Amino acid sequence: MPLWLKNECLKFGKGRHQLTKMKNRSKIKEVFFACFSLFGLFFSCFAQTAETRRIAFYNVENLFDTLDNPGTFDEDFLPGGFKKWNGARLAVKRKRLYKVIASLGGEHPVAVLGLAEIETKKVLDDLICYTPLRRQGYQYIHFESPDRRGIDVALVFRTKDFTPLQTWPVPVSVGGSPKRDILYVMGRLGTDTLHIFVNHWTSRFGGHAQTVEARKTFARILRREGEKLLRHNPEARIVFMGDFNDNPDDESLRKVLGALKRFSGADWINLHFEAWDRGERTLEHTSDGKLEPSLFDQLIVSRKAAESGRLKHAGIYAPDWLFRDGKIYRSYLGPTWKGGYSDHLPVFMDWEFTADSVFSFF
Repeated sequence: MPLWLKNECLKFGKGRHQLTKMKNRSKIKEVFFACFSLFGLFFSCFAQTAETRRIAFYNVENLFDTLDNPGTFDEDFLPGGFKKWNGARLAVKRKRLYKVIASLGGEHPVAVLGLAEIETKKVLDDLICYTPLRRQGYQYIHFESPDRRGIDVALVFRTKDFTPLQTWPVPVSVGGSPKRDILYVMGRLGTDTLHIFVNHWTSRFGGHAQTVEARKTFARILRREGEKLLRHNPEARIVFMGDFNDNPDDESLRKVLGALKRFSGADWINLHFEAWDRGERTLEHTSDGKLEPSLFDQLIVSRKAAESGRLKHAGIYAPDWLFRDGKIYRSYLGPTWKGGYSDHLPVFMDWEFTADSVFSFF
């Protein structure tokens, strides 16, 4: 079973006052409807309205708690560890991430957000319950995966916008060694059913050539899962999101997964391929001893999703305040605490969906 947070954040702080106000408003509405209910029966009508919400992904760079978790190599992120990670730094990090998430949605709060590099349920609880995000009604889905560092992926969603229907982890093994799971969630955004896979593929630590086969394995498994859905429903709207630790034109994504540019006719459309061609990047990555601007964070959708008319825009979220001295303002550079947000930028797409509404005389 997933570690799935029930929406109890309203019990903290201002939430209790908010519940009281809601009860008072409810009493007023009861009187109003009692007086005019007969008229409402005659004047009510059903309508469908189009709304747009943002779906995004963000690698938050090592969101660890400060406790030693048995069975994982989290020693660097302890008060006495290499990174000198402590409660004060965690509080700064949490405040930074709140600011990004709160502004990421644009006109509306972000509806669905995949996260990478999450250590525990506790850091998710604290992020959405002990920051002003609690007012937005977020919940999350998170499974503990067998990653040796203890970092996982998660899906955060706003209950007002997205309703999860099914979820499970997709296991990945390379050479008999278990890797981070891929998180699968099927849910409803308005009247649309979306199939979302949250990924964080094997890093390039140790060198690109030494790790590329692991990422190809992830690609094969992800493609297999997507094709199973398409065999069942060729019109399925599928979203692959994540930190793939490869660029759009690398073999794992372009050939093994088969994710190509828009209007290519491919089954899988990489919404950030054109951004890559334009020179846009989501991180600066050290590979084989060189600092390389890269675009590892991407959103990829099924061709039917891309052609549905629902997809309005995709991009990289890069406001000026996410940078310092021309560089992405990260939390750490090696062992040095920088106090920033993350070493990655978020990526997003705007999805238009149909929301059922009942309008009446009232």
